[in-house]
Amino acid sequence: MAAKQRKKAQKRSVCSIILAAGKGTRIGLTKTHKTCLPVGGRPVIVRSLEAYAAAGVSPHVVVVGTGAQHVLQTVGSPAWGGIPDAAFAYQPEPLGTGNAAKYGVSVLRSLDYDGDILVVAGDKLVDVKIVREMIRMFQSSRLDCLLLVGPRQLSPDSGRVIFDEKGLPVAVVETADIRRARVLSQILENVDEGLLSPDFVAQAISTEGLPPEKARRAFGALYDFSTRAVHLTQDEVIREISQRGTSFKVPLGKRSERISPEEADSAEYVNLSLYLVKMEALDFAVGKIKPDNAQGEEYLTDIVEILAGAKQGGRRRFALATLLTDDPHLVMGFNNLDELRVIESHIREKQGWP
Repeated sequence: MAAKQRKKAQKRSVCSIILAAGKGTRIGLTKTHKTCLPVGGRPVIVRSLEAYAAAGVSPHVVVVGTGAQHVLQTVGSPAWGGIPDAAFAYQPEPLGTGNAAKYGVSVLRSLDYDGDILVVAGDKLVDVKIVREMIRMFQSSRLDCLLLVGPRQLSPDSGRVIFDEKGLPVAVVETADIRRARVLSQILENVDEGLLSPDFVAQAISTEGLPPEKARRAFGALYDFSTRAVHLTQDEVIREISQRGTSFKVPLGKRSERISPEEADSAEYVNLSLYLVKMEALDFAVGKIKPDNAQGEEYLTDIVEILAGAKQGGRRRFALATLLTDDPHLVMGFNNLDELRVIESHIREKQGWP
């Protein structure tokens, strides 16, 4: 019976949700969408879709937003053979990766899809080998959510993966939130010592090097206080800090516990932004994502904490696990043209090009 169940599980369908709605502002381009940049003679998103198809992943839901027309034209271009099994979902506002995933889930729900879903950013170049390995592990272990992780040196700015005492993933804490929590802790210490001033708060916030719009989003009224746009009493400052938090609540063991920003930042492994999730689990989780973080966005990474904390009959409702890789070439991302050139060089070398 067990062998039959495994065989049946291995026949489960796997589709993808490709997140290609972001602006890609860090790369500094205005005309070419980040996912459509050429690498090794083919657009990034085309290469990715070809890798997923080679791993047996189909169909695909590409979530678009800013630069949607360019992405649609690239994916459907006869020059690249076209992608006949690609559908599109439109994210009207750039409210984060979690928000984008909601639109992808909505399309799959309308199709009554009930299989497994590979969720990945459109600007990732993913080797077919790791996709196959994830599918094998995910389906043979009967998981609800599997995320790919790597040692922190592989991607230093990626979210820190928090594990419980059994070695199961329970949360991903983004580095932007860790930095904000540290700043808030520093401000709170000075409030307690009676050293509060707009200048001190401005200096503490400035350590993050954020542009005004992002600083205002991350720190709210504290930022306005630092610019002397508003006056805050000591109690009001403490209230603002408590609303944003100087620690992180994660579902460890039978109850949630608080961990400090230092504890979160010291995590051994980071999130590589490649997920396999059952439709039921993803549909459940994306509906509970909230933008209460340093960037004011809906993080896709929040699904880990949501699923890990969900209970049914006193037990965890969903089974989560991680797959570890230390190979930097299995999932390659880029935030600037120099990093893209490094990827280009690797692909040319791999394919034996001059």
